Amino acid sequence: MLFARTAPLRSTRREQPYPPAMPEMIEVSFELTRDDWIGVNEACVRESPAWEAAAAAHRKSSRRTTLFMLPVITAGAAVFLGRSQGMYIEGALLGAAFGLFLLDALPRVNVIDKQKRDALTQVRSADLSEYVGATTVKADSAGVWIRTPTREMKLAWAVASVSKAGDYFIVNYANGGGAIVPRRAFASEADRDDFFKQATEWWSAAQLPGPDRIARYVADRDVACLKCAYNLRGVRTDSCPECGTPLLIDELVSAQAATPRRPAQ
Repeated sequence: MLFARTAPLRSTRREQPYPPAMPEMIEVSFELTRDDWIGVNEACVRESPAWEAAAAAHRKSSRRTTLFMLPVITAGAAVFLGRSQGMYIEGALLGAAFGLFLLDALPRVNVIDKQKRDALTQVRSADLSEYVGATTVKADSAGVWIRTPTREMKLAWAVASVSKAGDYFIVNYANGGGAIVPRRAFASEADRDDFFKQATEWWSAAQLPGPDRIARYVADRDVACLKCAYNLRGVRTDSCPECGTPLLIDELVSAQAATPRRPAQ
């Protein structure tokens, strides 16, 4: 789908590296329609910087190719007019002028608009039936869980991110795929902002080294060591201070979701 052409997130470190714990989970359910998929692709075509980058690449490639061919065009025109009419110099000048014309004109040819139209035509004519219907998206610090009538996926933040396009949020996969969440699925603008903010925070946290991710997760949570049950709240290392067991963020998150919290010691 075209929605892969969205602006990528960038990992940034905060001045305060261990902020308060974020919500355990955000869940939203909604009904997706064919118009939603067409709408999100139209938004990506309008807004994505990837298209401008493609246009810039086309202009650069056209100039480079024309500069490479300029001596060939000049020499060819000189030889052709020289042998046929004895006008070697005139032929070279004419060839050079034509080459300079191409150097200016070819980069101006708009090939990107045609690509946009073709891409949207392909989407509008595609069978989107397997992508519509009741959809649920859950997000937490471990990743994103997506359920539709035809599929179910669990994606870690290492291979997923969230971006915006028009009236939609897009959950991008590492392989170029994606799922969409319409803004109408949220009760208020504040809920929409919170979803994007928290998803971005979770994604950003997943880009940190293991010890930093653990410190961020247990900053103000009561999380028990899986071996000795020591309360890891506030720990800033990648091993349990009590028993020395190495700590893995994914194991801590899974255990926290599956078992009740222990009281602080």
